[in-house]
Amino acid sequence: MLLKSRETIGIRVFLLYLGMCISSLVHAQLFSEYNFKFKNYNVKDGLPHDKVNKVAQDKRGFIWLATEGGLSRFDGFSFKNFKHNFQYKNSLPSDNLVDIAIDSKDRLWLAFEHGFCSYDIATGAFEKYTFEDKNIECQK
Repeated sequence: MLLKSRETIGIRVFLLYLGMCISSLVHAQLFSEYNFKFKNYNVKDGLPHDKVNKVAQDKRGFIWLATEGGLSRFDGFSFKNFKHNFQYKNSLPSDNLVDIAIDSKDRLWLAFEHGFCSYDIATGAFEKYTFEDKNIECQK
C-alpha cells in the first residue's frame, strides 16, 4: 500500500512538472513580444536562382543575395536582379556567386569561381578583379 502511494505521488509530480513546462511554452508562443513570420521565396517570386549561397544586409536595409544565377537585391517586397551581360563590360562578371560582403563604405564585394568584384551602388557598375596566374595574398 505504501509503495503504491509513492508511485502515485511520483506520477502526479511528473505530470504537474510536464504540465508546467507545456504551459510555459504555450505562454511564450502566444504572448511573446516577438512575432516572427517566415516566408520562403523562389524563382517564381523573382529570385534569379533557387540556390542562395550567401546573404548580406546594407546600411539602407536592402537584403543582397548571392545566388548561383546572379545577384539579387530584396527591398522587402520585390527583387531586383543583376546578371552577367556580355554586351556590357561593367555588368556582373559571373552569375555563379559564392560569397558576398559589404564594407564600411557600403560597397558590395562578390566572390565567384575565378575572382571577385565590387559593386558601386551609386554608379551601378561592377569592377572585376581576377587572380588567374597571380598570387594574391589576403590581408587581415
